[in-house]
Amino acid sequence: MRVEIHPADFRHKSFDDEDDSSSHHSEPVNPRKPKTEWHKVYVGALLIFLANLEKNVLALADWLYMKQLDPEVNPDYFGAVLGVARIGHAVATIGFSYWRSETKTTKNGLLLGRVCDLVALILYCGVEFFGSWKRYVLMTVYFLVYRSIINLRTYIVDCSIPEDRSSAFALRTLANVAAMLLAPVMQLFFASIEYPGITLGHESLRLHLFSGPLLVTLATNVFATVLIIFCYSEPASLGPTKVKESKPEMRMTSSETALRSVPSYSMTSRLWGFITKPNFSWHLISVICLAKVAVYASNSTILVVHAPYCQVGFGWSSAETVVELTNAKIYVGIVSVAITIFFFKMGKRIGDNWVLLVCAVLGLAYYVVTYPIPGLLSHSTTPLYNETTRGGCNETEYAWCGAPVGNPAVWVYSSVIMLVIVVQIALVASDAVFSNLLEKIDQSMMQGLLVVLSDAVQTFASMYSADLFTRFGLGPLWILNLVLAAGVLVISLLYFRRFR
Repeated sequence: MRVEIHPADFRHKSFDDEDDSSSHHSEPVNPRKPKTEWHKVYVGALLIFLANLEKNVLALADWLYMKQLDPEVNPDYFGAVLGVARIGHAVATIGFSYWRSETKTTKNGLLLGRVCDLVALILYCGVEFFGSWKRYVLMTVYFLVYRSIINLRTYIVDCSIPEDRSSAFALRTLANVAAMLLAPVMQLFFASIEYPGITLGHESLRLHLFSGPLLVTLATNVFATVLIIFCYSEPASLGPTKVKESKPEMRMTSSETALRSVPSYSMTSRLWGFITKPNFSWHLISVICLAKVAVYASNSTILVVHAPYCQVGFGWSSAETVVELTNAKIYVGIVSVAITIFFFKMGKRIGDNWVLLVCAVLGLAYYVVTYPIPGLLSHSTTPLYNETTRGGCNETEYAWCGAPVGNPAVWVYSSVIMLVIVVQIALVASDAVFSNLLEKIDQSMMQGLLVVLSDAVQTFASMYSADLFTRFGLGPLWILNLVLAAGVLVISLLYFRRFR
């Protein structure tokens, strides 16, 4: 009997696989159970850490730097910038997912993403060269940055087996949280160099509390590029793992040959088969995606209003806001790292359904505690606008000046806990559930679609959050997020057993 190796059979089953009706004739060469390639997971996590470091350094003072460069900037523009960033991320995700599907490699995509990040960082550091175009250059920066991480989402999945998926995702989250912790430390190091700072050879090139950390990330970008070139390798799941007995070749008619040569026919028929006869439950996938939509929308809302509310609601200056948020992120980040390490070690013992349920309860509690209820959780009102510090509520921009505000410390620390701990762990749990529901197929396309969905949700959420905050303040926006948090809680309870 003649045996041939078929490389096409080495891939995970996906919607572009041919009919495998003769798989019962297969004889595995290596019957050993697949194992998680932890060394590759570690490399992927390190690259995620470096990419997130750039993202978090940029995000720590983005609103404050925009306001410093252009006092006319308002939360609506900030929401538009974050929306543009998500659009860029979605476009890149589609492109890189198609690239990976065609080439079966992610390395070149990662290198291209690193080039985009490098261009974005250079533009950010030299933004004052562009005069009246500064706000559009910053928008371009957000469109380009954070592209190098897109392929790593599927990479972590491909390198891990379902039994280790929660631990692998916890390691990915540890990389995210560690970056969140280091970014404010770097920011604090430059906090004493207030704007406009120190001139570096040209009056438009300056070293100050906003640009200093970004100059450091230029070096980390180079290190990450070297790491990709010399230490990064593709997962074994994309390579040969089994052989297959050859089948007698059947001669196709000329019409069949012509039809097979039309790419759209093959792609459309396979896609239809993937939709109508999947190897997973569309119902459960839709439900977990709905929960993730609520988490992403809530996260985007907090990101949009967190820093502006500190200035408008409490009257803080840019420097005060940077220091307060930095200190909070350092303290909370240390706790978050410890919690994430715990989940990495105990990922197999703690069910993802339990984690998602606890995070839903904490998220609901956050919106209740920070809601500005007059006389109960609020003890003051928004201060008047100060032209010197640019803190306080400007009545020409906001119609809700004089509204009640809560305790500044409660707002800052609870919001940071929500962003750094609750949201991150909720995403780990929901990612693990999503991935395990797709266990039997090649997940590259579905993971890519999930990223596009999250980007679309966060784009929309960033824009409506900025608009509602500018028009009505925190109240209506927080009521909407209370509903979203309650929805996640209901899903976690109703599908508790099925998400195990």
